[in-house]
Amino acid sequence: MFFLLLSSALAGDIVVDAKVPTEIRARGLPIASLTWPAEVRLTDLEPGLKQFEVFVAGTGHSIEVLVPASGETWVVVGESGVSVAGIREADAAAKVEADAPVQVEFRSLGPGKLTLQIDGQRHSVEAGQPLSMELTSGSHPVKLRSYDGTVIYAHGTLELASGFPAVVQLAEGRVPEVAGRGASWQSARH
Repeated sequence: MFFLLLSSALAGDIVVDAKVPTEIRARGLPIASLTWPAEVRLTDLEPGLKQFEVFVAGTGHSIEVLVPASGETWVVVGESGVSVAGIREADAAAKVEADAPVQVEFRSLGPGKLTLQIDGQRHSVEAGQPLSMELTSGSHPVKLRSYDGTVIYAHGTLELASGFPAVVQLAEGRVPEVAGRGASWQSARH
């Protein structure tokens, strides 16, 4: 069914990392229907802005995704919502060093600001303004709080694998949703 999106100038990819059962449609026609969490790669798409509908639990989300001339754009679908990552350049021949930094993008899906504390440093994350940073591979202690610091929404550890970028979706009252190879979230036990 990908023929609706393809043309003679094939180049970019879209990767949909669905943490929940999801249906993806283009021009009203289904492209993928996932009954369990999975990753779907839409390959060799014509570069440019594409319109999609993503359905989660019967609720539709209209999104625009920029298909790059080379590389891939990530769409993360979770219980907290749907977000679109920036373009990642593809370089299959690149070797990943054991201690290479990990590019991590934190996205707030709520209506207001959140305070993110990672490795003891505080950051403000606002909807529509992702926070990008490079972290080392391994474990990073994280606390997610209300902007005024009075409510702790999540407390745990973000695990990252060297050389693989990650996206972390943040929302009030929800456990962070992590996407990316080798990346995971472990809630703290009290």
